Amino acid sequence: MKSNHINRFIFSFLFSFSLISNAQNNTCDVTEQCIYTVLLESLDNSGWNGNSMTFYQNGEAIKTIGLNFVDGSMFSDTVFLCDSSPFELVWNEGGNHPEQIKLRVISSFEQTIFTKNYGEGNPNSIIFSGISNCTTDCCFFWPFNLEFISSTETTALLSWGTDYNPQQYDIFLTTDLSENAQSNSSFITVNSNPAAISNLLPCTNYKYQVRYRCSELEQGLWSTESVLFSTECGLNLDENLFENLKVFPNPVVDFLSISNSSEINEIEIISALGQRIILLKINQQQTTLDLSILTSGIYFLKLISVEDYETIKIIKR
Repeated sequence: MKSNHINRFIFSFLFSFSLISNAQNNTCDVTEQCIYTVLLESLDNSGWNGNSMTFYQNGEAIKTIGLNFVDGSMFSDTVFLCDSSPFELVWNEGGNHPEQIKLRVISSFEQTIFTKNYGEGNPNSIIFSGISNCTTDCCFFWPFNLEFISSTETTALLSWGTDYNPQQYDIFLTTDLSENAQSNSSFITVNSNPAAISNLLPCTNYKYQVRYRCSELEQGLWSTESVLFSTECGLNLDENLFENLKVFPNPVVDFLSISNSSEINEIEIISALGQRIILLKINQQQTTLDLSILTSGIYFLKLISVEDYETIKIIKR
C-alpha cells in the first residue's frame, strides 16, 4: 500500500514538472491549464516570412508563434491556456506576404475551433477570441438545423441539432423578426431538446435562435440560423368582443388608461419574450396602470373577461 502511494506521488510530481518545464502560461496554476495546438501553413513553402501572432490571456502575452516557422509548408506549435478564462489571438505587425499564411487553432479535444485561411485577416489586429475550456468544446460552437415542430395559441415545440449534450440550452425568442441574438440579449433557459415553450401570445409571429449553456457561467455561440414560427389564432381574437375598449396613450411613458363597456376581470403585461411581468385582478370596467417601472420596449397587454380576452401590443417609452 505504501508503495502505491509513493508511485502516485512520483507520477504526480513528474507530470507537474513536465507541465512547468513546457508551459508558457504563468497566469494560473499548471493543474488548471490544458494544451491547445496551433497548425501553421505556408502557401509557397517558405514558412511564415516573419509574420507572427501572440496569444494573450489574463492581461499577459502567453506565447508568440510563427517566428520559428522559417521554411516549409507546415509547422506545429502548442500553447498552454488557463481553464475558463478569456483569451485573444493577435496578429502582430511585421513580416512579408501575409496573404500566404494560414492558421488553425485546435482544442485539447482535437476539435478545430478557429481557422484563418489564406488571404483572410490583417496584421495588427485581433483575429480570434474565446474562452478556453479544459472540460468541453461546446463554448466554441453552436446548435444547427433549427426546427419548429408545432404550436398552440400559447405554446410552441422547438428542436435543433447538436454535437454536444449539455444539461441546458438558452433560447432567444423575439417578436421583432428583424432582430438577431446578441451576447447581451435576454433569453429563456431550457433543460431539454426538443423544448416546449409556454406563455406565448396567440396569433403572433416569433423568431428564435439557440445556444449551448456549457456551465452556470459559460455559454456557447448563438446559432447562425434562425427560425420563424407563429402561434395559433383563437376564435376569441377574431370575434373581438372588446368592441368599446379604449387603451391610451400608446406609446406610453408612465400611466396607461384602460376602459371597456363590460367588466375586465384580469390584466396581464407580457414581455416580448412571452414572460408575464404584471398580473392584476381588477373586476371593473376601467383602471389606470403605472408602467413607470418597465424599461423601454415592446410589451403585450392582455385583458381577460369571464368569456373572452383581448391582446394589444403597447410600446413603452
